[in-house]
Amino acid sequence: MNKKSETISSFPEKGNIMKKIGAICIAGFLSTSVFAQVTVNVKQQTIKQALRTIEKATDYRFFYSNQLPDLDKTVSFEVNNQSIDAAMSRLLNGTGLIYEKKDNNQIYLAVKKAGANPIRVSGAIVDDNNEPIIGANVSIKGTTTGTITDVDGKFNLEASPGMTLLISYIGYATKEVTVSNQTVYKIKMQEDTQALDEVVVIGYGTLNKQAITGSVTKANIDTYRDVPTNNIMETLKGSVPGLNVGGVNKAGSVAGFSIRGQNSTRDGGNNPLIVLDGAIYDGSLADIPSEDIESFTVLKDASAAAVYGSRSSNGVILIQTKRGRSKTSKPEFSVNLSYGISNELKRLKVYDAQGYLKKLLDVREANGLDADPEKIAIYLQPEEADNYNATSDHRPTFS
Repeated sequence: MNKKSETISSFPEKGNIMKKIGAICIAGFLSTSVFAQVTVNVKQQTIKQALRTIEKATDYRFFYSNQLPDLDKTVSFEVNNQSIDAAMSRLLNGTGLIYEKKDNNQIYLAVKKAGANPIRVSGAIVDDNNEPIIGANVSIKGTTTGTITDVDGKFNLEASPGMTLLISYIGYATKEVTVSNQTVYKIKMQEDTQALDEVVVIGYGTLNKQAITGSVTKANIDTYRDVPTNNIMETLKGSVPGLNVGGVNKAGSVAGFSIRGQNSTRDGGNNPLIVLDGAIYDGSLADIPSEDIESFTVLKDASAAAVYGSRSSNGVILIQTKRGRSKTSKPEFSVNLSYGISNELKRLKVYDAQGYLKKLLDVREANGLDADPEKIAIYLQPEEADNYNATSDHRPTFS
């Protein structure tokens, strides 16, 4: 009896077993999450590339905006069996970025907030001839803070050292300037020669953009090739300055459009002149497949009237379609496929034949009209009566 008693008492109670298993699981979890180490060797990589290197070596995933400053800065560092905090400290050292760890091994990058004593940054934006550029956009990269230059090309805003000023203006290449302890800057903008060398179709031929004195805008068709629509006006809505495209309120309708607003109260009096491959086109732009268009140019001022006369008082749209290339080029085939998935917002419930007949009688009765089921064929419309007479059972059954 004593031996049997010792054997039974050697097993712990069920509750103790569960407590020990739980303690082991918790300890194992803590050992993998708290003491996880990082080993990476980064050599001459941008911060973007270094983040991908860390992702491949660990279970951490990074989330950030491509507009953040310093992402293209080149870094080199090595961490061996160290914490993720040590790796991030080495990676972001000397940048305007900070990081925050979230659940599920997620790390978010953000712009380092301005310190307690931000400095007042001012300066002037000039061109190659040291002439002031009026209305240039000056903003802090990765933020919504910004301003524009005044009539003297000067700007003034608050920023912290390490932040990046982003300067842009139409016809000039965008420029970035890193803020240091310096408070006054003179920034020279360079003309965007690539944009000025662009060939634009005008009424009497083609010219380089830098040689054009009139108001001409060429739409970048290639940017919108992947838009799933065959209507070129729907594709270019909001992308061409001065071209106003209306909405479509029913299936099969064509969006109206005008150049520089409404010039007439007469219906159709605001339509621009459309010139297709050098010939005046009186059809609808919706009939021209966007895939067949090579270039789309909008003439918006008096230079259009010099060629096309009074018909161009509302502006001119010049369209050139694609043509065959040289005889030595090889045949090319292309296909553009798109698909979409949508759900019904609400399926309407409709009556069956018996329900419709009953509702018809109810409506007649509610309006004080004759509602005899035996005379229901008289109450029907001609088309309904034809269908009704084609059936064998002329008496509705109501539950």
